[in-house]
Amino acid sequence: MSKNNHLEASLKAMGIAPEGVPKMVEDAEGIVAGVQAILSGEHSMSGKGLIYGRIQSGKTRAMIASSALLFDQGTKIIVILTSNMNELVRQTYERFDAGLTQVSVLAKEDDLPGAIIRNKIALANTDTDAKLMLVMPKGAQALEKTKEFLEQVDAKDYPVVIYDDEADQASLDTTRAKKGKGIVADPSTIYKNIELIRGAAGSHVFIAVTGTPNANLLQTEDERPDEFVFILKPGDGYVGGKDYFEAEEISANNFMVEIPADDQTILAQKDMGAGIPSSLQRAVISFVFRATLANYKKIICEEGKGYQFLCHPSHKVLPQGNATAYINTILDQLAYHLSGQDTECKAIVEEELTLVVKEHGLDSAEWIPLLKKEALSLLQSAKVVQVNSTTGSKIVYSSGLNILIGGNSLGRGVTIPNLITTYYTRGGGKVSYADTLHQHARMFGYRQALLPYIKIYITENLYSRFRNVVLQDERLRDFIEKRTAGSPIPIVIPAKGIKPTRSSVLPDCQLIDSGQKYPNPIDVKKLSSVHGKVFKTAAKLLGTENSDVDAVKEASASQKDKEIDVASLKEIIGLMELEENGSLWNPDSLEAIVKALYGDKIKIYLNVRTSDRKVAEGVVGGSSRSGILYGEELTRGLAQKQPTLWLHSVSSPEEGGVRFVYPTLILPTTKDVVIINNV
Repeated sequence: MSKNNHLEASLKAMGIAPEGVPKMVEDAEGIVAGVQAILSGEHSMSGKGLIYGRIQSGKTRAMIASSALLFDQGTKIIVILTSNMNELVRQTYERFDAGLTQVSVLAKEDDLPGAIIRNKIALANTDTDAKLMLVMPKGAQALEKTKEFLEQVDAKDYPVVIYDDEADQASLDTTRAKKGKGIVADPSTIYKNIELIRGAAGSHVFIAVTGTPNANLLQTEDERPDEFVFILKPGDGYVGGKDYFEAEEISANNFMVEIPADDQTILAQKDMGAGIPSSLQRAVISFVFRATLANYKKIICEEGKGYQFLCHPSHKVLPQGNATAYINTILDQLAYHLSGQDTECKAIVEEELTLVVKEHGLDSAEWIPLLKKEALSLLQSAKVVQVNSTTGSKIVYSSGLNILIGGNSLGRGVTIPNLITTYYTRGGGKVSYADTLHQHARMFGYRQALLPYIKIYITENLYSRFRNVVLQDERLRDFIEKRTAGSPIPIVIPAKGIKPTRSSVLPDCQLIDSGQKYPNPIDVKKLSSVHGKVFKTAAKLLGTENSDVDAVKEASASQKDKEIDVASLKEIIGLMELEENGSLWNPDSLEAIVKALYGDKIKIYLNVRTSDRKVAEGVVGGSSRSGILYGEELTRGLAQKQPTLWLHSVSSPEEGGVRFVYPTLILPTTKDVVIINNV
């Protein structure tokens, strides 16, 4: 029997336009090349790769296309693990089932035990082109079924590819932090079950798929999915962080409408006596008229799905319920007004209508009466749907107006077609997690045609945090694309109040913030043995042939803040063998940190000094105080625009006056914070 062309059929089934086919094929080939490199034994660590896409940029389509190409190249079994949220599970299964028309796609609801025998026979028959795909949610029972099914169909006899969609959400071991503190703990349930699935698969490649890989990249070396990292670039028509958050100030951003802090708190109050938040009233009315105009002009990105308003007030049910009640009231008031009755919303209606027609360069006398008439017609079928674990509501879009209210169920993975207005007040406390916040950007996606109609209602604090997370994401992508394969990947968090991810899944990482950095503890014996080599290297960099300590110190004083490159910094630190002091003093990690903070072409200031210090008691062969800077030296270094490395030649009476070298690195206070793997 001839083999099917799964990729060709898949591209056709997904409705990829001819002009989009080359990119889809290129993406599929890039992903499959990484998979084949691991299967061939080219890599030797985790057996894991990463597809790093943008929020709502087409990661699912890339998984479908690359799965099809893998099937074409002989892979027989592919497993898709997806979020355990019902809406996302349904959406993911439907997409794979529709996109892989020549493949048996099984889901949690199917009778897996009843399908074992026929799948086992078909897979083993070399005369057929039998392929198998499982799309399963990351819930304990579903994962257990997946493991048992793979065992029963003899999955160990075939290479298996496992895609872990939304890989940073539930897949990681949430006991990592405890274990890092020496606490004995069993692995968390979902992580343990996924590991059992990997065991049942035998020879396999595990591909993490996410737009927010902070948590994944901060795992230990044998867990990080970085044996290949495929940066999935969006296609034409994508609208993302650069479009929405380019302006530094919210007031300078045409997409944004600032929500007053008081309105944010009203939604969370048990007593609804404070009345409807004015910003929510304005947002809903604005949405109705913007959607009406888009509908009248037939501007739409996805046919038959209407126009959407997303209200994301909190992960808690109470604020979502309040928002639902308020929005229904607003829609009723608007309907009364448009039918000729006098209501409280009259002033806001006129203001928002005037603003809409002005933004689109339309004649007010002609368009305002028209939009009022058309809006009243659309309002009749407007749907208000609260989506969370309590309501269990399934999103069924009307062809008119749909207002979705929710938290976690609408905060990750779910694609909301034709989303025009976002009302976002979730969070704003002392700390936000960068990956969680970024996943809430449901306004990202292929929305270019609708961009002139889009508005985002958000507080100033949340806008600032969103913008910082977007900047971090851009820098991380840029770094990964330029990095040498196998080198550490830093996670840059450019603002206070933002953490890269939840701490429970971070096993072994170090916070590198601005200020003075020095190794502690240290091995005086080791650092005395390399003293001569370090100062000989320093003398060369300072342009003096005499490597005597006093001569090097004098040369440094005459060339205060001598500039050296990153390679020289690595050479000096490498001589000291300080890796046990954490990732900062590992030469490769230090290079990654410095370049991530200050750019590829950064120079480092070099200075030399001497001191006599007492070695602290209780520190094995080391000192917790030697080499720390004070006064003018520290003040000057913190005020610089680039790092400063100080090399101290320290004499310790406790060690018989022997001199040892002790480094101190100053990272200027104006720079960012970095989380990096401790490698």
